[in-house]
Amino acid sequence: EPKISTRDDMIAKVSQPMAQVPPLAAGLLTSHDFNQGDAGKRVKKDVMRKHMTRVISEVMDSDPKVVYIGEDVEHGGYYLVTEGLAKKFPGRVIDFPPDETTLLGAAM
Repeated sequence: EPKISTRDDMIAKVSQPMAQVPPLAAGLLTSHDFNQGDAGKRVKKDVMRKHMTRVISEVMDSDPKVVYIGEDVEHGGYYLVTEGLAKKFPGRVIDFPPDETTLLGAAM
């Protein structure tokens, strides 16, 4: 087997091909300056976990088959990413034991 001597060679050997992502329907994304409020005043930016909570909530709103499972997620999770989701989506935000093998099996 030939020696891999460059980063590009390594990436070519071990990386999976990129999946094609279909384009979004018109109007789903809008440009927005998150630093400016309605009157052009500077507003405090939300932390990343708040954006993650919002996105998870939007996905769960859009599809009733989506569930969120993980360790301590009913109570907000370790970083409070799922804060309030168990109350908003009863039975769809589920605590799971810290067992990676079982968690992977449930996901499949």
